[in-house]
Amino acid sequence: MQDTHGTFRFGCGLLLLATSLRCADADEMQLPTRLRRPTALLVIEKDGLLLTANRRSGSISVVDVRRKAVMAEFDVGQGLADVVALPGEKLLLAVDEKAGQLIVLNREGARLDVVERLDVGVSPVSVCITPDARAACVANLWARRLTFVSLSEPAAPTIDSVLDLPFAPREQQLLADGRQLVAADAFGGKLAVIDCRERRIVATHELPAHNLRGLALSPDGGRLLVAHQLLNPLSTTDGESVHWGGVMKNLLHLVDTTAILQTDADLDTAGSRYYLGYPDRAAGDPGDLLIAADGRRVVAFSGVGEVAISDVGANYFRRVPVGRRPTALALGSNDTVWVANQLSDTVTQLDLKSAKILAEVSLGPQPQLTASDRGELLFYDATLSRDGWYSCHACHTDGHTNSLASDNFGDETYGAPKLTPTLLGVAETGPWAWNGGASTLPDQIRKSIEITMQGESPSPQQVDDLAAYLATLAAPPSVTDARGERDASAARRGQEVFARQGCIDCHTATAFTTQATYDVGLADELGARQFNPPSLRGASQRERFLHDGRSRTLREAIEVHQTNALQDLDKESLADLLEYLGGL
Repeated sequence: MQDTHGTFRFGCGLLLLATSLRCADADEMQLPTRLRRPTALLVIEKDGLLLTANRRSGSISVVDVRRKAVMAEFDVGQGLADVVALPGEKLLLAVDEKAGQLIVLNREGARLDVVERLDVGVSPVSVCITPDARAACVANLWARRLTFVSLSEPAAPTIDSVLDLPFAPREQQLLADGRQLVAADAFGGKLAVIDCRERRIVATHELPAHNLRGLALSPDGGRLLVAHQLLNPLSTTDGESVHWGGVMKNLLHLVDTTAILQTDADLDTAGSRYYLGYPDRAAGDPGDLLIAADGRRVVAFSGVGEVAISDVGANYFRRVPVGRRPTALALGSNDTVWVANQLSDTVTQLDLKSAKILAEVSLGPQPQLTASDRGELLFYDATLSRDGWYSCHACHTDGHTNSLASDNFGDETYGAPKLTPTLLGVAETGPWAWNGGASTLPDQIRKSIEITMQGESPSPQQVDDLAAYLATLAAPPSVTDARGERDASAARRGQEVFARQGCIDCHTATAFTTQATYDVGLADELGARQFNPPSLRGASQRERFLHDGRSRTLREAIEVHQTNALQDLDKESLADLLEYLGGL
């Protein structure tokens, strides 16, 4: 057992278990000056506490609900993504996305102590506890898998099994019987239904959607509510199309849970949709979602800094401005809801019935923002677009890609939609746009805001700040590396095939692209044939390939749409090449 509670400060009135700590009045309490970036909330109602899991600082902030103030902060990890409580609320589980760990915390009042750290693989982003509290399920983003953890000894968890998924998961939701778990695609519109006891996939579905950032079960368990976005690849990003919501829609999708369990069900028709926002006041980037005991629906409009609360039994929403990028919601006592404003480093308390703000609590002093910090604010800000329909994040989810095509004038034309590229590692992959038309990243950023988003012209500092933020985004790990399954021998042979067949001429290490454009025998709808090669780093984390996304896999891109350089590869050489590409 470890006693590694880390850095913390306490307010007055707590029983301190460490004699070296002194009690301080609220005015004397000094919290570190830093960015916290809260990403998950946990209400400990019986003790009047609200806990925030902080992604940037790796800390947990403890808020006194009655005093509306931070009373303690504990450094427990490197970059937290989620926190939940076991029955009794004495033991907590947090996932550290940056360190790849599940952290067990013991809670005594407002004090937290780390008692165990379990390595659970690359990029754990959420954790869900089974109803019997004997197991937890951790979603591993880049490993594209679920890790099941045994809690038979809660203070000493062990990995029970892993289940690979056909997509990168983030959100999780147990269905009514507690046996089935729905895991949602972090980038596209896929859902997987998991049998938690048998550790197997029961069904997979794909909604016409992306950015599935909110899941909630209706009070009767009969419907799963999904908050997401919907991009229309056939709508051009001209002013009228953006204004009327023709390019991007923000929705609540209500899906019958009976259909979710069926392998052949069409979820797009097995339920209903409710559109969020309207021209002049859109609802960009819907995030977390919850349902109150009286049936009110609460949705975070992350891109426009608002929370929407429905009336009982109706889909009429009252919208409340909160902080920047509200991403997590939690029900409190007395018909209240707490909101984590990730990019404001604050939490807001709302009254559900009146839709009024009851309190706003700062999590602590913040330093002066750097250029990349300011760029992060802009990247997730849907008000950069006309009417607030979508942010940069809407198409480039967390810097990656929604794997959809958009007719956005990126190549100086309308009528030939192009696949949304990942921005992870983008600073090293110029020139930009599929035709290589942007010689600098700032040029591409300005064009995206003015044309793709139909927003007001950004200032030079805004452009530079966004470029600085994008420069911090590293390419993702390959799926095989994230799972620890790379076949090193096959990859070495594949690298030789890659060089021998001339692939290296266009996809040159280390960025695995070049600055020129090439005719590889493919044309878009308008006849254009010259394309700048996309970087192959992290290619295994993509769902579509080639300029229009016509290929769903790397194998298909090579076998069906192969260039002259890749013709007549034998099966062994092709397998080795795919192993190499899949490991980049």
